[in-house]
Amino acid sequence: DVSLIRAEIDLLQGDVQTAYFMAEKVLENTSDDLMFHAVHVFLQAAQESGHMEEGISFLQQKAESMPVSSQVFWLVLLEDRYNLDAVYEEQQNWDKSIKILEKITEEYKTEYRACIRLAYVNYQWNNDRRPADRTYKQVFLWYEKAKEIMEQSGINEEKDADMVQLKKIISQLEELGWRAE
Repeated sequence: DVSLIRAEIDLLQGDVQTAYFMAEKVLENTSDDLMFHAVHVFLQAAQESGHMEEGISFLQQKAESMPVSSQVFWLVLLEDRYNLDAVYEEQQNWDKSIKILEKITEEYKTEYRACIRLAYVNYQWNNDRRPADRTYKQVFLWYEKAKEIMEQSGINEEKDADMVQLKKIISQLEELGWRAE
């Protein structure tokens, strides 16, 4: 699709407004297969041009008007939110990371991975603080929420590597005297 190619070129050149217009045309007038590629290209270009948050926001607005049958779109958007979270974690921008992950938990009620990530981010954030300012309450709360979702979904905690690692962290915190309050 010419509009898709144009959107990619515009984003790579930093013309975000034109890219949004072109992406909108693509997303409103394509099959699921092309839409998947369009969303992926759009978000990749948005990230490379430094407009990832704007890109996700734009796509979120567009998604609200799309048919529910376009599940592929939501999966790509969710995965790109996790990618943005990883960027913020690498930068140790804990507030933005937490904000993105909390948004995921609000919109995807059965997404236990976001709860696990939130526990990790809160753990890392507390470790960066002075010992007197540390509180691991949110680590315990998100751990419990992840366990609850996994249990309700029939997912075995022992088969999820991230959950197994988080359990070890919880055990270490408890051994050090930290408790869920």
